[in-house]
Amino acid sequence: MTLTATKYLFAAVGLGLLLGALAVHHRTAYFVSHASRAPGTVTAMVPQRSGSDNSISYRPVVRYQNGAQQIVFSGSVASNPPAYHVGETVNVLYLEWDPYNARIESFSSLWFVPTLLAVMGAIFFAIGGGLILVPAVQQRADERLVHEGMPIEAELQGINVNSTIAVNGRCPYRVSVQWRDPATARVRVFQSHDVWSDPSAYVKDKKIRVFLDRNDPEKYYVDLSFLPKPAV
Repeated sequence: MTLTATKYLFAAVGLGLLLGALAVHHRTAYFVSHASRAPGTVTAMVPQRSGSDNSISYRPVVRYQNGAQQIVFSGSVASNPPAYHVGETVNVLYLEWDPYNARIESFSSLWFVPTLLAVMGAIFFAIGGGLILVPAVQQRADERLVHEGMPIEAELQGINVNSTIAVNGRCPYRVSVQWRDPATARVRVFQSHDVWSDPSAYVKDKKIRVFLDRNDPEKYYVDLSFLPKPAV
């Protein structure tokens, strides 16, 4: 999968999870606002295996009285260590027209799922949104430097692999160039943004333009617009 596809996928998954969290939260809030309350008793803690490691968690079974009926239901969340013990009294929420669809009145039973979806959605959306937004902001800054900055001609210093970033096992490259400031005799080194294909064949023996911010020379843009556009 390309980097472009990855960032939009992360944003879409994040948005979907956030919408799912909102929908579950809405249903739960409706349930709580219309629910009746009754005392219930934990009658069993049923073990169940889950996950790739077959870890054991425990789901409560609760009995409560609804008029002349004794209703038994399983809790919606399993945990390890067990969240309850047999014989413990809990508050039960239920709808008069659907008494078997009852829940224990607790944060984990009511709000764990929408909270988990919201947290996961926020993480995915932040990653995808950041991958979309940051390059867009950077591109605008680069375009401003191209139009308003001071152009200089720099010599190739080297090409390095940026091993701090990897997508599908591939790392991008950075082009380093150097320039001797005639006013101060200071040699400055500039680094390009990441490029996703080896630029060696295109930058060898080539003068590379750098645009310096006229108000802040520490801000610059190494112009590699002459490179072929990689499909990422």
